[in-house]
Amino acid sequence: MGYIFSRPILAKTRDGKWRALVGNGYNSSNGRAVLMLVDLQTGAVTKVDTGAGTAGTPNGLSGVAAVSSADNGVVDIVYAGDLYGNLWKFDLSSASSAGWSVAYTAASAPAPLFKAAAGQPFTARPDVAKHLKAGYLVTLGTGRYLDINDNTTTGTQSLYGVWDKGAPVALADLQTQSVVSTTSGANSKTYRLTTHAVGVPPDTTIAGDNAISVNDYYSTKRGWKMDLPASGERVVAETTVRYGRVIIATLIPSTALCSSGGDGWIFDIDVMTGNRSAALDTNGDNEITDADRLNGNGAGTGTTASAVRIGSIPAAPSIIRDKAGANDDKLVNTSAAASCGCARPATPRSPAAPHGSRFNEQAPDPGRRHGLVGRDGHSRARHRRAVAQRRHRAERQGDRRTRAPVGGVPSMDLAQGRIEAVDPSKRQLVIAGRKVEWHASKLRIIAAGGHGQASTSALRKGAQIRFALDPNSTAVDRPIVLIYIDQP
Repeated sequence: MGYIFSRPILAKTRDGKWRALVGNGYNSSNGRAVLMLVDLQTGAVTKVDTGAGTAGTPNGLSGVAAVSSADNGVVDIVYAGDLYGNLWKFDLSSASSAGWSVAYTAASAPAPLFKAAAGQPFTARPDVAKHLKAGYLVTLGTGRYLDINDNTTTGTQSLYGVWDKGAPVALADLQTQSVVSTTSGANSKTYRLTTHAVGVPPDTTIAGDNAISVNDYYSTKRGWKMDLPASGERVVAETTVRYGRVIIATLIPSTALCSSGGDGWIFDIDVMTGNRSAALDTNGDNEITDADRLNGNGAGTGTTASAVRIGSIPAAPSIIRDKAGANDDKLVNTSAAASCGCARPATPRSPAAPHGSRFNEQAPDPGRRHGLVGRDGHSRARHRRAVAQRRHRAERQGDRRTRAPVGGVPSMDLAQGRIEAVDPSKRQLVIAGRKVEWHASKLRIIAAGGHGQASTSALRKGAQIRFALDPNSTAVDRPIVLIYIDQP
C-alpha cells in the first residue's frame, strides 16, 4: 500500500461481504497499481494486481468508481486510472473473491481498458454513465499535482470519454473535440467555446463542428477526447456525470504571489459525445436560453459556451437542484477561500440528445448514475436522500444571514429584504429576487419586535421583513416565520 489520496467506496460485493474499495495509492513498496478490497468486518484485504509498475518506475492506482450492473447496489465492476495513464476495468462478478480479476487481457497478461497519450497520468476518480447503446461511458481527465515538481510541468493533458462495450479501446478510436476560442459573457466572466464535432449543432457553427455524423460516431468511434489548451492545465478533481453531461474542473498551477495558487475552469459538456451543449448561464438571468449564446449577431444567433473560468483553483463542484427542478446550481470551493457561483452553471431540464430522444427527469437518462454506487458508498436511494438533505440545508440559508436571536424568536437562519411581490392565491412572496412559498397551516407571522401575532394582510408589497425557518420543526417543509421590521 502506498499513499492513498482518494476516498474509498463502501459497498457490498458478490460474495455477500461489505468492503472498502480503494486504489493502493502512490509510492508503494513494489510500485504496482493494485485494487484493494478491505473486508469491513475482519480487515482482511483482497487484492487485484494489474502488474503495471515497478519499484524503479513506480505506478499506483488512483480513485475508483464502482458499478452494480444489476442495479441492486452489489458491486461487480470497478474502474480506476493509474499514474501510467492506464484506465483499468476490474471484474468482480464472481461469487468468490478468488475469481476477481482485471477484466481484459493481452497475451495472458492484464490489459487496461484504455491507455491515454504519453505523459498523461490519471490521478482523479472517474465517473460512469450507462451508455445509450450498450455498456458504459467512463469519463475522466489526466494530470497530476502531487509533489513540488508538478508545479512546473507543462505537457498537454486531456479530457476523455471512453465507451466500454466489452473490449479495450485505442486512443485512435476516440473522436476529437477541441477548445476553439475564449470570449466574454454579459456577466463579464470568461468562457470557452468548444466544438460540436458529432452531428449538426443547434447553434452557430465554429471550426471543427459536424466532423462526423451521429450514426457514424456510434458505429465507428469508442468515445471522445479533448485536449486542454492552457500550458500546465490538468485534471486532479473527480468528474461528475449529471443529467446527460459531464462536469469537470481543471487546474492551472501558478507560483506567482497573490495568484491563489493558480487558475482553473469548469467544463460542462455532453457526456456521450463531448459536444458543447447549452448548460451555462452567461448573462446572469438564472435561465438557460438562446440569450446565453456568445458572439452572436442578433436574437437566436451565437455559440453555446462549454466552460467558465474561475480565476483560482476550483475543487470538484457540489451540485444542488433548484426548487423548480429546471436548473443545477454548481457550487465551487476555490483556492481563493471563497465559494464561486460560477455564473450559475446550470443544466436545462431537457437538452436534445444526439440520438433524437430527450433527457429529462421522467425519461430514461444516460447521464443518471444507473447501477452506480454512490460516492460515499451508499445506494442511489440513500444518495438521493443525502442530496435532498443538502438541498434543504442550502434552502434554509438566505441572503445576509445571521445567527442572533431577533424579537424574542430563538436563534435561527435568517434573511431580510423588502417584499417585491405578493400572490395570496398561490401563497407566494418575492423577497430580494427570491420566491418564498408558504402553507396556511404552517405560517406564523410575528409583528415588529416579536410581540404579538400579525395577520396575513400585513403581507403586502413594500413591507420590510425578516424571515426564517422555524427551528422547532423537524418537517422537511419547515414553517416560515416572518418577523416584521417596519411597514411601507
